[in-house]
Amino acid sequence: MPTLSSIFVIIFALVPGIVADYIFHLRIGVDPTEKEWRSVLRIISFSVGGLVLYWLIATPLCLPQPTYIFPELLKKVDPSTVDSVLFLPFLGHLIGATIIGLIIPSCLGYLAEWFGNSPHPFAWDTFLRRHIPNHWVIVTLRSGEAYAGIVRLADTAAPSNKRDMILGEPAIYDENTGNYVSLAYQDLFITASSIYSIAVVYDPDLDTERRVLPGEPLFVQQGEVS
Repeated sequence: MPTLSSIFVIIFALVPGIVADYIFHLRIGVDPTEKEWRSVLRIISFSVGGLVLYWLIATPLCLPQPTYIFPELLKKVDPSTVDSVLFLPFLGHLIGATIIGLIIPSCLGYLAEWFGNSPHPFAWDTFLRRHIPNHWVIVTLRSGEAYAGIVRLADTAAPSNKRDMILGEPAIYDENTGNYVSLAYQDLFITASSIYSIAVVYDPDLDTERRVLPGEPLFVQQGEVS
């Protein structure tokens, strides 16, 4: 049966990794199909990485070492020195793991671009995090209605059939004018089941790498001279 000191060691050792993993998911996205062992392994890796990072900084600066990871040393801690012996190293451990949780997604992003891939688990995550921000979108519903607006909220952690959306400053497509007419609503809640497609509107100030401008023919017809 685990002792009280062992339980404290497990808590102190894993909490930084759990925090780092949460930050990692905020930047990368959540894969609902991920195996539990991979999640546990990532938490342990983040925690160990944060601990090593603090150790490398603490040693030359003569800061207290993280004795809380050793049950036998934890038993010998003087209650009057708890702040410096336990909480200061734990805070450094937590900050170290957090830094790693912030850096790893960026590193994965650079590697993904290098290999022509995406660091995000699904195309939806990539679309939502890289293409939608700062753009107007067109949301076409299964009913045939089309709305323009700004995505206020769209959940990346939810499965595909539950990815509801909040569309800000909605405007509905008017077939008579051929344009989108702003509605009197500030925000519009759209259920995932009613969404047929989502398109990002081209912005010439932001989308500078576009190969073909709107309205230009994509392919030269046979017989035309380029």
